[in-house]
Amino acid sequence: MKFSLQIPTTKPTDMIKQILIIAGFLFCIQNSCAQGIMIPDTVFHNYLIENPFINTNMDTTISLEEATSFSGFIDVSSMAVTDLSGIENFTSLVTLRCQDNAITSLDLTANTALEILDCSNNGLHTLLLPETSAIVFLNINFNAITTIDLSGCNDLMYLFGQENTIAHLDVSNCSVLSELTMNSNALETINLNNGNNANLYYFNLTNNLDLDCIQVDDLEWSTLNWTGGMFTKDPSAQFKETCFASVIETDFSINIYPNPAQEFIIIENGVTAQSIIEIYDLQGALVLTTYLRESNKEIPISKLATGRYILKHISN
Repeated sequence: MKFSLQIPTTKPTDMIKQILIIAGFLFCIQNSCAQGIMIPDTVFHNYLIENPFINTNMDTTISLEEATSFSGFIDVSSMAVTDLSGIENFTSLVTLRCQDNAITSLDLTANTALEILDCSNNGLHTLLLPETSAIVFLNINFNAITTIDLSGCNDLMYLFGQENTIAHLDVSNCSVLSELTMNSNALETINLNNGNNANLYYFNLTNNLDLDCIQVDDLEWSTLNWTGGMFTKDPSAQFKETCFASVIETDFSINIYPNPAQEFIIIENGVTAQSIIEIYDLQGALVLTTYLRESNKEIPISKLATGRYILKHISN
């Protein structure tokens, strides 16, 4: 009997390289499978991994697929949570209850399916909502919110926002608004001109001493119907169909670049001999003031922390 020996055409060193390459590739796959979304708050992390409806394989991480496919509710109320980072991955989340914690900033711009949000009693300074939102119920009572953008909340029916420091409130896009509680704020203006004032059956706007005008659909109708215990406001606040002076349109415009920036920004057009630039963070704090001249349009920003800012240009 004869035996034949097949000599491999690949050199041993080449085979070793191939094996190492394959092993390295498999390691990367396994390693990536083990990674989950970043959830820095330990309490929030433990809540998620202990929930079998979210952590479907009951391991120690929440995968991106588990987060995006979850369409139920998250309730971390009264659990001493300080940070909800990671919530942005739950894009199908319908209900979020995180009241009675110590959360100071909450970004929900990616949670477009969210219908019910209760983040009351947190000390919140910043709340960011989706540009197109499905929110029906919103409770932000007992926080420190100064501004809130509800322009995308077309389905909002219930808004509870008492004891914040909100100065300007516009619910003109909230055409199905039924209940509004905004007492004990710092309101100066409020726009209720949503085209469906008859749907609003309750509001409390008391203890807003700087509020003197409430913009409504129809002055006569509001004066006649919004009376009694279901509709309360300070005596100085009057219903009007127009509360704000008309804006004079001009061809004035400025260019700001680069954006995003690291070391400096440049402002072109509109810079005069007496231009003042003020930069605010999203909590409304003034972080930088500088004067521009036509010969120097560059503003150093390297000392500012990473984040988003609002620029105000004051010209003569």
